[in-house]
Amino acid sequence: MIIEGSWVLPVTDKPIRSGGVRIQNGVISAAGKIVDIERVYPDEDVISFKNGIIMPGFVNLHSHIEYSAMHGRCRGGSFIAWIKDLIKAARNMDANDWLDSSRYGAELMIESGITSIGDITKTDTAFRAIEEAGLRGVVFLEVLGFDDDKIDRVIHDLYIRLEKSANIKNNRINTGISPHAPYTVSRKLFEALAEISDERGLRIMTHISETAEEEVFVRDGTGVFADSFKKIAGWGDVTWDGTDLGSVEYLDACGILSERTIAAHAVWVDEADIEIFRARGVSIAHCPRSNAYLGTGSAPVRRMLDAGVTVGLGTDSLASNQSIDIFEEIRAIDRSINPEERIRMATINGARALGLGDRVGSIEPGKFADIIVVENDSDDPYMVISSSKSDLRLVMVEGNVLYET
Repeated sequence: MIIEGSWVLPVTDKPIRSGGVRIQNGVISAAGKIVDIERVYPDEDVISFKNGIIMPGFVNLHSHIEYSAMHGRCRGGSFIAWIKDLIKAARNMDANDWLDSSRYGAELMIESGITSIGDITKTDTAFRAIEEAGLRGVVFLEVLGFDDDKIDRVIHDLYIRLEKSANIKNNRINTGISPHAPYTVSRKLFEALAEISDERGLRIMTHISETAEEEVFVRDGTGVFADSFKKIAGWGDVTWDGTDLGSVEYLDACGILSERTIAAHAVWVDEADIEIFRARGVSIAHCPRSNAYLGTGSAPVRRMLDAGVTVGLGTDSLASNQSIDIFEEIRAIDRSINPEERIRMATINGARALGLGDRVGSIEPGKFADIIVVENDSDDPYMVISSSKSDLRLVMVEGNVLYET
């Protein structure tokens, strides 16, 4: 099969006007000028999109699809108020609700042109939802525990979840672990999870430096996380005196930061933190619309990219976002980031952060045919960032069509 478009946007190479992509057995076998491809493969069926930009499917580096049913149920503007609403809403959901919510989230990903996701799950329903939807992804098993007296049980439960995930026979789905955040995971537990990650080669995603209040809590042991949040988080009797370190320095001391780590949000970071990210090979999941919804600030993406840090793009969840729309997310990135950089953030950067950069994230022979086609008649293919979900014409993963209009 050959897909023809007005442009092919490989991402890792120059755009190709009047281009085409040949797909064989779910893999890209050729990409280039359509006349050249048709000359080599004259008997192939051709699907033509007159004003179509052919490009790699988007990579959503940070999501929680199990929270998709919580749209509009959690207040914005205050992180503490939001998380209280989230906990309250979660108490009213049963196993079927979580699965339905995850399935809904997976559908929304496809409708936005997202073909790969880095998804954090507490209920593990993401595995089934992603597999059923035909998506690709890394599912990160969320782990919480601030009470060191209960760590053995927490680790035991994690091993059970890891064994269950190992039984999933789907080469599109990998497993990682997600120590939730510095205010819900103790140092001892962080260190234990770092060891498990090293032993098994698992990727880690953790929420880090998302709010100014988190920085105060980690450094000084004071503020709202040490007061009103303690009871609802379940560690009201645990003593926490602070570390005299910022969140990034603290997690680095815990051994959790490495080339397998994705730091979600990373809003309240300074130059020293960015240097730690660079030195350790940490990738960043930038979630601009979630940060805006919660009023937590804006991550210094320009400085991170200039320092050589890999920054991908995430939607977070519908509990903290108005929609799952990667086009809107791309446009919400700081204006100092040019269109080409934005596309890289939404594709190859996210793929590399998830350990999938050799398989997806760009249009290259030998990579899986995780491809989308967006209708846009601009003379500049990078102006695809001006498009919307309604402009999507085709979404495929490994050559299988998941969506077409």
